[in-house]
Amino acid sequence: VKRLGVEAVYSGDIGCYSLAINKPFNAQDTLVEMGGSIGLANGMSHTLEGRVVVATIGDSTFYHAGIPGLINAIYNRAPMAVLVLDNEVTAMTGHQPNPGTGLDALGREARRIPIEDIASAIGAKVYVAKAFDPADVEVKLSRALRDALEGYTSVVVARGPCILVALSRAREARARRPLYRVNLDKCRGCMVCYKAFNCPAITPRGDGRVEIFEALCTGCGVCEKICPFNAIEVATPGSSEWLQLLGVGGGG
Repeated sequence: VKRLGVEAVYSGDIGCYSLAINKPFNAQDTLVEMGGSIGLANGMSHTLEGRVVVATIGDSTFYHAGIPGLINAIYNRAPMAVLVLDNEVTAMTGHQPNPGTGLDALGREARRIPIEDIASAIGAKVYVAKAFDPADVEVKLSRALRDALEGYTSVVVARGPCILVALSRAREARARRPLYRVNLDKCRGCMVCYKAFNCPAITPRGDGRVEIFEALCTGCGVCEKICPFNAIEVATPGSSEWLQLLGVGGGG
């Protein structure tokens, strides 16, 4: 949003991502009910001038109550961007399956109904991004914001497993997650990792620089990608199976 130089209004929803209402993210201006983000965004997109409306919703909530709102947006030509945070599970209430997981409530194999297929069938402009790849998310979200500014309804599906589920699967598969550390010779104390990314494992040292508390490091690797000085590096390499679990592929 800052790179594009636009003013955004964030229509929030109920889920783990509701925490984004807090600092430093401040990425939820409304927070009403499950599915309410797309519904409210519909109205705001027709009434707010000079601002782009971004609706945030989770995968389970999208299936539960977001689809009618998206149909309404397409039908009424609502210029807005919808960001679906797809962590491939109903995380907020206990990691139950949903129509996007490929499993039913009893854990049996079921038909998977991709969010992007639904959005595309309705007529939205659709982009799928890797949630643990900040550059990919930024590119796809920038396209969606431009679409919204041009009068279209766009959807970005940012997909990556709930980190708690990924860690559980890693233990079952004996996949080794990587651990990260801060190279203090490179750290310039910019605090992007602490104040903007806001990872709980990253803490100030007291000398203007930061360190990573290994006991809280989940091995997601996002901190390494967002550090502008390349000061965050791998302390203990992870296995290729771990990266496959995160959906980013490649080696450890």
